[in-house]
Amino acid sequence: MPMPDFICPGMQKGGTSWLYDQLSVHPDFHLAPYKELHFFNKPAPQVALTRMHKAYLARPEGEPGHTFFEAVSRAEGRWGDMALYPHFFEGAEGRLAGDITPGYSTLSAEKVQALADACPGARVILMVREPSARVLSQFHMGVRVRRFSPDDISTPEKLDAFLRLPRVADRAFPTAIFARWSAAFAQCRAYLMDDLVADPVAFRASVITYLGGDPTIEVGPGADFNAKQNDAKVELADWQRKQVFDYFAEERFRCAEMFGGAAEAWPSREFQ
Repeated sequence: MPMPDFICPGMQKGGTSWLYDQLSVHPDFHLAPYKELHFFNKPAPQVALTRMHKAYLARPEGEPGHTFFEAVSRAEGRWGDMALYPHFFEGAEGRLAGDITPGYSTLSAEKVQALADACPGARVILMVREPSARVLSQFHMGVRVRRFSPDDISTPEKLDAFLRLPRVADRAFPTAIFARWSAAFAQCRAYLMDDLVADPVAFRASVITYLGGDPTIEVGPGADFNAKQNDAKVELADWQRKQVFDYFAEERFRCAEMFGGAAEAWPSREFQ
């Protein structure tokens, strides 16, 4: 049975949508018609996936995505069952299959190891962003989808409590996430958003080469395409941004040591 050739466990707001946009149209890759499977970090399919599932099954067999949604049907009542995981990649037909689910960044070391045991040859790619910028981006998104409210960070005490929420804290520290995944998977690489911003073309080529595809094939959106660049953001006070920036001071040092490259400049970065 097929298993994914690569897994991207995040980070949320670290460039995973860019990765999906680039790979989903590349002929060397096979990705689901729905970006985030959440097979191992949720007890059931997401509402949006359930809606797409019903719509696709009403279409004729053979249409793109039909095999994937048949796998969703098989997993009804057994979401997260490793034995059913291969069915989501049956439509790959020789292409490189992947699972891009940022929520997997919250998986325990035991679950990551179980996934590695089932997919021993899979490559892991972790999209990493400077942690204070990433968590603020998560907050902006949460407000847009009504998961968070500006009032949640309206005082220093509330902001500190927000940063310690499991849904925030579990996704907030890239060194801990990378440590879990690199301990389980033989091939695990982190890519920094700084490098994507600095040279999108070279970044795209490096990512595609690492995952086993042909970087010379140019299809779909350009390497500098950002579908979310115009997303609405909450206006934040300087004290709020500074508190978040200071909260991750130690993590920036850990990132510099673990990831090197552009992350080496993070500890000396000044608040702006």
